[in-house]
Amino acid sequence: MTFVQRFGGALNLNVHFHCIVPDGVFVRKGGTLRFATLRPPTDGEVQAVLLRIARRLNRLLRPHRPGPDTELSSLDIGYAESLQASLPGGLTESPRRKRQSALVDGFSLHAGIHLHANDREGIPWAELLERVFRIDVLRCERCGGRMTVLAFLTGHASVKKVLEHLDLPTTGPPIAKARSPVEFDFAF
Repeated sequence: MTFVQRFGGALNLNVHFHCIVPDGVFVRKGGTLRFATLRPPTDGEVQAVLLRIARRLNRLLRPHRPGPDTELSSLDIGYAESLQASLPGGLTESPRRKRQSALVDGFSLHAGIHLHANDREGIPWAELLERVFRIDVLRCERCGGRMTVLAFLTGHASVKKVLEHLDLPTTGPPIAKARSPVEFDFAF
């Protein structure tokens, strides 16, 4: 799972990605499935992964980089100026290196953060839904009382049968086509 963040801690332009990557694999053994934790990556492995990412991104972005004769939009110029202003003066010395991290050609990778399986333990699922959607899913719409979950379905066929019985859709809504980004003219 990846989250794109467009700014840094000082609200400066700093496009970067936060990725959640499992630190293990699921193994089927004797009809059961269990999660087998792997050892953390070494500094060399992190460096090798980042080198591979940097090469692929450079190859992917090369056709989209403006050439010396390319006219840039005012939005591109604004992004570039904001990025340049956010850089520390000169970058004369490289940043202090942390364990399980690497820096290659302006790309950095930090793999030393671990989310424990119980990080969300103690926060009920209904409270999490309320935080995100501002809907109290356990509040009865008729009387305002608290409801209790007696059972839940996880099997696709069972869920489909219940939805069909209730005359509710069994598929999600159609996916809309992507739109091109809007360009603003900030010419003064």
